[in-house]
Amino acid sequence: GRREERNTWEPEASRLTAKVQAEAAKVREAGLPRTAAGLQKAVVVTLKAVLAVRGLDTSGQKAQLVARLLSVLQGE
Repeated sequence: GRREERNTWEPEASRLTAKVQAEAAKVREAGLPRTAAGLQKAVVVTLKAVLAVRGLDTSGQKAQLVARLLSVLQGE
């Protein structure tokens, strides 16, 4: 029989170890704005990564992510 070729592509993040992912999230967070307007300009993936590192819920739409992160940042 003919051998089927499969697409073995997978997102880069899945190849990274948890430690590397956590370090990358810390770097992203270091450059993260601390205002609502600034957070609105951030990419959803970045917001979710920062929330995940802090052990917070990463579900919801961008506005919910921004509100959740802003409440944590204001408490610091």
